[in-house]
Amino acid sequence: MLSGRLGAHGYDWWWHSLTAHHEITGERRGFFFEYFVTNPSLGGDEPVLGQTPANRSSGRGPSYAMLNAGTWGTSPRPIHNYYGINDSAFNSERLDVRIGDSIATETALSGRAVVSEEDVQSHPEWMSDAGDIEWDLTAKKVLTYDLGFAASWLSRWSRAFQMFWHVQGIKTEYTGDITLDGERYVVEPSSSAGYQDKNWGVDFTNPWIWLN
Repeated sequence: MLSGRLGAHGYDWWWHSLTAHHEITGERRGFFFEYFVTNPSLGGDEPVLGQTPANRSSGRGPSYAMLNAGTWGTSPRPIHNYYGINDSAFNSERLDVRIGDSIATETALSGRAVVSEEDVQSHPEWMSDAGDIEWDLTAKKVLTYDLGFAASWLSRWSRAFQMFWHVQGIKTEYTGDITLDGERYVVEPSSSAGYQDKNWGVDFTNPWIWLN
C-alpha cells in the first residue's frame, strides 16, 4: 500500500494475536506478532529511528522495518527488532512479507526477535523489553470482516482516511509452536482464539477507536 506519497510518509503493518498453552504446565498465555514498515522510500541498509535526539534535531524522518513480538497477561512484554528497508521485502500483489529472516504470508508466519538487557539499557529509543521469542505458525483464516466502502478502491485511491483497516482473519485458527525465553508454548487451532488484520496510512488511530 505504500506507493506514491505514502512511500515517504506512511506506514503499513500486519498484526497477529492468539492464545497458546505451556507445553508442561498447560498455562494459557496470549501472544502477538506484528510486522511493520514505515517510509520505505527513505530507507537504506540501516534502520532510521525518528525518535533519536540526532534525528529529531535534524528533522530526519523514520524509515525502517520492525518486528514487534511478545506476550500479554500478568507479565506483558513487547520485544522490538529493527531492520533497514534493504533487509526486508514486500509483495505488492499479495501478503508476502519478509523482515530479516522472519516471514508472514496468508497461511504462515515465522521468525525470531531477541533483545538483551544490555540492549534495553543502551537503546531506550527501541522502546523494547528484554527477551527472546521465536515462532513458527500456520494460519487458517476462517472469517473475514468486510469494511465495505471504508476500504474500497475509491476510498484508498482518494486517501479518504488517514488510517485504513482490513480484517482478513477476524477469526483465525493458528497451529504451531512459540518459544519464549527457552520455554515452549503450543498453539492449537481449537483454542488459539486467533485474530489477524492490517492497518496502513499516514497517521495512527484516526478515525478509528479500539475498545477491548
